[in-house]
Amino acid sequence: MGNLQRLAQILRQITVEPVLFTYMFCIFLSFPVLQQLAFKKICHENFNETVCTNIRHKDFTTQNEQVASATSQWILYQSIGLAIPSIFASLVFGSWSDRVGRRIVMILPPVGGLLLNINYLLNVHFFLLNVNYLLFGIIISGFFGGFATVLLSVFAYISDISSKTERTLRVGLLEAMLFFGATISNLVGGVLLEYSGFMAPFGLALALNICIMLYICFILQESYHPPDRYEGGWSLIVLHEHFKNGVDVICKKRSGSNRLHLNILLFIVFTINLLGKDLGFRIGAYYCFIMQINPYPDTNFYSNICDETACINK
Repeated sequence: MGNLQRLAQILRQITVEPVLFTYMFCIFLSFPVLQQLAFKKICHENFNETVCTNIRHKDFTTQNEQVASATSQWILYQSIGLAIPSIFASLVFGSWSDRVGRRIVMILPPVGGLLLNINYLLNVHFFLLNVNYLLFGIIISGFFGGFATVLLSVFAYISDISSKTERTLRVGLLEAMLFFGATISNLVGGVLLEYSGFMAPFGLALALNICIMLYICFILQESYHPPDRYEGGWSLIVLHEHFKNGVDVICKKRSGSNRLHLNILLFIVFTINLLGKDLGFRIGAYYCFIMQINPYPDTNFYSNICDETACINK
């Protein structure tokens, strides 16, 4: 009984960890597969079926480099299409969560992820659609807050429910969900794509986003109840006010050079993710390594991403 009580106590401590783990799983499951989908779409838009089927053959080296270069350029557009709306949305939603609570804001990125993966599935089904139709889902997902809003909402939730003595541990455990979700999804995504095609990883990501929404709606308890003066603050019409509140956090006067340090860090993070395509580099390096030590029967998935990464490095 003692062990069961301890297990029950541990389970009662679980709050937003499944949200962050599952959302990160979905992101790192779909993004590398998206890059491969873009590669194949771009190839079919510019070359015939014979070239695209044998793109890795030495006779088609020039065509392979052209497609890889175009895919790398498209990945940059994808990064911009997701990053810029997410930044502005997170500035608004961060302030809005102080008026309506954390759960309402937390559920928005999974809704965006749901619409995003529906877009991916439609682009797989109607494969001959132009590759840029994929950007519609990405931009829509960005306006729902994306990764930035998930982070601000879950960490705000943990800050609400934890005491100062346990907050460091709770935040550390929550941050670990980032890496667990990313690592496991990287292992799963390649296998699903190799043996089930594009529909399987995108369909799994869609289903998991629905699970996140259901968990937030029916299981997760609200951590923050706005003061009476914020009653009726559900309206997002006054966007300028929420945006101003978000900007005030960045521009607020702080002791010493803390404001300067904060803005430098924000600029570095923005530059790495937008211009450096940090996600693409890490995924590309990971798959290049895996391809060398344990290739699947068809290594196009890995080798194409390696080509894209190498092309970006040129």
